[in-house]
Amino acid sequence: MFFFKLFLLAVIIFPLSYISLVQGQENWPIIQTIEQEPYGFVNSAGEQDGYLYKIAGLILKEAGYVTEPRAVPVNRLIKNLKVGNSTCIVAAKSPFAEEHFEPVEDIGHTVEVGFMPRKGIELNSYEYLKGLRIAIPAGMTIGNPFDEDQSLTKINTPDYKRGILLLNRGDIDVVVGVIESIKFSALFVPGKPSHILGEPHVINSFPMSLICGKQYKDSPIVMRLKLATKSLREDGAIAKVIREFFNTDPVSH
Repeated sequence: MFFFKLFLLAVIIFPLSYISLVQGQENWPIIQTIEQEPYGFVNSAGEQDGYLYKIAGLILKEAGYVTEPRAVPVNRLIKNLKVGNSTCIVAAKSPFAEEHFEPVEDIGHTVEVGFMPRKGIELNSYEYLKGLRIAIPAGMTIGNPFDEDQSLTKINTPDYKRGILLLNRGDIDVVVGVIESIKFSALFVPGKPSHILGEPHVINSFPMSLICGKQYKDSPIVMRLKLATKSLREDGAIAKVIREFFNTDPVSH
């Protein structure tokens, strides 16, 4: 009788354990990207879009996982990775990222960071920012001296698009941030980007990378994601996503 009860208990517990395991595999790992154009956003058709979102999806699929990537606001992106609510992110390998997280594998794409002036304004050096009105999209930091420079006129905006609108109206003179993001956002405001934007003053560049939480850096999951990223980079799949994304008519986004 005892062995029959033990057998019955095993029959009940095993399916529950199996279901729990499968659910865990369906919900993990989690790769997140920043919820911002052109990285991860909802397009005009109501679909999740963005080139980093698409690349994150490719990485998960190549590694054999069924989870979908997620685009979240930058503050939540950082918090989730710190506390372990996400496994990895695809983002710029900045000094902040290298200090707090574990860069695992570059995706083969580099972004430039700097200042984009309105057409007709020249920015030949940092000193040219004096007296100009500078829009800073939410969550954007580019390091010192700019971040702590209180002598400059800084105006916070919710996103790049709002900064471009203000730039186009003449209410501000410069937008600070990732140059490709600024150019992409300019496609969605009235007027041609070539009539709105001047020549950027680039102060730094960072490779985009698969970046994981330090607590997961030696895990088999991260190793699979690393190998998947390397394979996709080397066979040109990642470059193809980026090329096709930026060559697409912005109306489709």
